[in-house]
Amino acid sequence: AAEFWTQQDHGTIQSIRGITGNGDVLVAVGNTGNRMRSPDAGATWTLLANSGSVWWHDVDVAADGDFLVVGDSGAYAFSEDNGATWASASLGVSTTFYDIDRTSSSTGYVVGVGGTVIYYANGSWFSGAPNVTETLYAVQDNGDGTAWIVGGAGRLLKAYNNGISWTNYGRIGSDNLWGVYFQSATTGWIVGENGTFKKTTDSGVSWSDLSVSGLSTQDLYDIQAVGDRIVVAGDKLVILSDDGGATWTSESFVDENMTFYAAYVADESNAWVAGTEYDVSSSIYKYEVVEDVVEEEPI
Repeated sequence: AAEFWTQQDHGTIQSIRGITGNGDVLVAVGNTGNRMRSPDAGATWTLLANSGSVWWHDVDVAADGDFLVVGDSGAYAFSEDNGATWASASLGVSTTFYDIDRTSSSTGYVVGVGGTVIYYANGSWFSGAPNVTETLYAVQDNGDGTAWIVGGAGRLLKAYNNGISWTNYGRIGSDNLWGVYFQSATTGWIVGENGTFKKTTDSGVSWSDLSVSGLSTQDLYDIQAVGDRIVVAGDKLVILSDDGGATWTSESFVDENMTFYAAYVADESNAWVAGTEYDVSSSIYKYEVVEDVVEEEPI
């Protein structure tokens, strides 16, 4: 198989903070109210109607196919037509949101500043009470009423009963944690500040540091996966696994000076990372694996 990196966007906006997709449609969001959409798997991009000064921090696709975005000061918006048009709504608080994940039609979580958690149950959004004060940066909705959440100063939480009850795992180190992914009830990874990259195999009770060639103290901002393909987006660095986390490789973007804040994995052969160059020009790179074609010799 051959692996290819292709730059698909440069400078449509200043900086991208979130990216996701549904089929060939991709949506990326970022600074000063900007949202951008691609109908052709990233080959071309269109800047959507601006939504003001709000910074959007994440975009997600719900189980029903709706696109959802969250951002500064409690900003929340949704699209029911594959990201073409958007409507705003209120989730009842005015704190800044950093991440949203809705894996099933009956569950969902939004996390943000000051320990804010909003959870989805019975068709409505409710405020959760994890009783922490750190900013919460990332959430993985497991689709069964539970969710993993990470935040400032190493905070790790797990929600149960659709956000009604909580387990606080304390601080996994002292660095900010910016991404979390569990592939099973027991095995997961967290990423964050100063090269933080840790793995657990006992449901978050204990964690071990991972060593990856090319990784030292670079900030790691996101981790996403589908099947055995796992992608970690970071500062001038992307870390990849094609075997479910058994082994890892890295791709340096030092020469390009790209900081990637977000990743989206469509399948095991297609993934995207998005961020900014010098915090001036947005950038999106597609990672593609193309299987070798073996031609049969004529008989």
